[in-house]
Order: sequence, then C-alpha cells, then structure tokens
Amino acid sequence: MFGLFLAFSTSDITKRSGDLAVSAQKEVNVARSIFQYTESIGATAAPVRQALIEYVQAVTALEQAWLESSAEPVSPAQEMADTLVLVVTLFVAQSQTSAVLKSLILTKVDDLRQVRTERIALSRKSSDVAQWIMLTVFALITQLVIALGYVGKPNSRRVSVGCFTMAAVTAMAYLAWTDGLIGPSRIALTMEPLKNFLAATTL
Repeated sequence: MFGLFLAFSTSDITKRSGDLAVSAQKEVNVARSIFQYTESIGATAAPVRQALIEYVQAVTALEQAWLESSAEPVSPAQEMADTLVLVVTLFVAQSQTSAVLKSLILTKVDDLRQVRTERIALSRKSSDVAQWIMLTVFALITQLVIALGYVGKPNSRRVSVGCFTMAAVTAMAYLAWTDGLIGPSRIALTMEPLKNFLAATTL
C-alpha cells in the first residue's frame, strides 16, 4: 500500500512540477515573441516594449514575493498586466503598422494573459496535508508489518526495518523537494527564465 500510494503521489507531484515549468517557459516564449514583433516595427512600438518590460519586472519581483508568502487573492503585478493590455489596445487602434503585425501582437498578448493565469494557478497548488499524513501513516504501517515478519530474528529485523526506513525517508524527501516544501523555492526556479529574458532585453 505504501508503494502504491507513493507511486500515485510521485506521479501527481512530478506532473504538476513539469506543467509549471512548461507554463513558465511558454510565458517567456510569448513575451519574447511580442518583444521581437515590436522591435521589427521600430520606434512607434516603443511604448509596447516598455510596458512589456515593466510587466516582466513586476512579475519577477512583486508577483514572485506574492506567490511565495501572501494569501491575498490578487497579484500585485495585476496592475502592470492590465496596463500592458491597455497600451497594446491603444497601439493597435492608433498605429499605422500593418494589420497582420498588429493582429499578431494582440493575439500574443492574449496568450500571455492566459499562460500567466495558468502559471499562477499551478504555482499556488501543492499536495494536501492529508496526502502527506496518509503517506506517513502507510510508511509506519509498512514498517510495523516488516518488523512483525521478523519476530525472533532481531538482526534481520533491524536490517530490514532500517533499509525500508531509509528508502521511505529518501522517497518522501524527494517528493517534498519536488513539491517545493523543502529546498530551493519552486517559485524562484520558475521565475528564472523570465529573469533571463528581462536581463537580455534591458542590456
């Protein structure tokens, strides 16, 4: 039972962690596309580029801190996200740039909003406390069953229980690390691609 429950937990946590990394990379790719489109347009699209940079700055600073520690329902970077949409909307309405490019930029900004919403939702999800309690209970029960199986054989019992305990603790520590409960902040790691993009665009 412990092995089965551990396998389910590993699958769930690993998938969620992978989905979060993919979502963050999508956000970077979309932001990079918007920046490249506006660069090809030139000076008239400078307000869009500036709004995009300010959006990424807010996400990698304010939003990161909010995701790591705040229970507030709304991200402090939401204002910059709304500003980016407003700036792009005005640009599309007023610019003489080709309709194709304007449509591409508008579509990419909508994609950026959607992928950010997805990233935030994944960032705020983690395993339930009940799941960790059940995993611990199953580990203790399994440990007891192993010990009872070696009644009258103290040396074998110590070795078997010790080996299982080491394996169980290692597996649960790995899950906790992947889930961001211990070790480096999962949110900070997620923000690295965005920070690299920001560094490249503000050189």
